[in-house]
Amino acid sequence: MQAGIEGQLTISLKRADQSVLITSTRPLQALSTLLKGKTVEQVLQFIPMLFSICGTAQSAAALKACEQALNIEPNVELWQARLSLVELETQREHVLRILLDWCQFNSDSVSQEHLKYTVGVLGQARNAWFEKGKAFDLVGVNLRVYPSLGDDAAFEAPCHDRANTPVCPYGTLQRDWNVFLEAVIFGESLVQWRERSNLASLQHWIEQQGTLAARTLKYLQEQALARLGSNNFTLENEASVLSRQAQQPLMQEALAEYGNGIFTRYLARLVELAFGVPSTSYIEAARGRLVHTVQLDSANKVLDYQIIAPTEINFSSQGVVSAGLQALMHSMQSDDLLKYYADLWIKAVDPCVSYRCEISHA
Repeated sequence: MQAGIEGQLTISLKRADQSVLITSTRPLQALSTLLKGKTVEQVLQFIPMLFSICGTAQSAAALKACEQALNIEPNVELWQARLSLVELETQREHVLRILLDWCQFNSDSVSQEHLKYTVGVLGQARNAWFEKGKAFDLVGVNLRVYPSLGDDAAFEAPCHDRANTPVCPYGTLQRDWNVFLEAVIFGESLVQWRERSNLASLQHWIEQQGTLAARTLKYLQEQALARLGSNNFTLENEASVLSRQAQQPLMQEALAEYGNGIFTRYLARLVELAFGVPSTSYIEAARGRLVHTVQLDSANKVLDYQIIAPTEINFSSQGVVSAGLQALMHSMQSDDLLKYYADLWIKAVDPCVSYRCEISHA
């Protein structure tokens, strides 16, 4: 990931006092100035151009904020489809992290076929589900087919006049995606994996399956890395995949056994791929809860625009990433090992921008 308009994090590990300083060039505070005086339509065009990572979730959060500011009653059917698109983006991001990051533990090369399919699935869905691929405009949005990331029976159900409207030829897209997850990530059906509600059943899967995900969890266990980064930070103060999946029985056992370290965070991604994102009144992006707020003047132009993103919460100097890095510094004397393990921990929480990690002794 390269630093661009989205900015960059600098994470400084200070050996002298065992402290962590995280600074950001993220331009979120400047966004209000940039958008001030713009129309709602201009905002909705601009936001996806500003954010290349989780652009779908950002667009959804922007539209939600603008509709609230304009007192527009949300179209329930449209929003169900939009949230399905956001969830597919979240699933895609989880799979990309698995394919690109977890292979380092197994000396695997990235499958270009799997990577190409994963990268392209979101655009295919947008064009399949929404006329002209327009999902987040204020007006003029129409559904082509009703999407659902749930039961197979809903995959091909047309959204308008279900008795008379022909099934969209792209209606199998979601079924194909689930088949991909079953084959590449889990090595078994999603129904089977969802039944693994305790660590004993999960361990059987880890030992028996040869998927990249299973082998990665096994590697973390065998190399005594499962608790890497574990700390006493309060889970409710995170905005992460782990915090929103923490009530799953399997996650409860993992937290008790491994703490909030790297194994538990990797497992949370798998749990979310299998069970989906819990329904809330917020926009849940791949890395955590995302909130946009907008104030409009009497001409419905922007007076103020603010974004609260999970990276700002998790990567504050008092956040969970800092707590994990401090735990690593206390337990590790070698700078080379500290840098290596710090990178693993940072990527496990996963910032939505590039970062630079440095160690100082001054």
